[in-house]
Amino acid sequence: METLMFLDIATTDGTAAFVRATTGERFEKGVEVRVTSPLHARYGTTGTISLVFMKDVEETVCGRAAIISIPSAIIAFPSGPVEIPTALLTTTD
Repeated sequence: METLMFLDIATTDGTAAFVRATTGERFEKGVEVRVTSPLHARYGTTGTISLVFMKDVEETVCGRAAIISIPSAIIAFPSGPVEIPTALLTTTD
């Protein structure tokens, strides 16, 4: 069975935020997050969101090129910033 993840987009003080509808987790600037995907090089590490945005990715859907927007974030780690889709993150609160 496929698990779907729903995100709502909200703004506070002019800053974008993504809210995971299934858990209520809020992804916005200054929030500490942990990488939850074992396939990601930063798995298990925590960092702080410095920016959230929609990243456009070109995919093939039904044999045709399509642009899909993926909620993503720039995460500040001690070794430097990394761009990661929010689907691979959880808040550490």
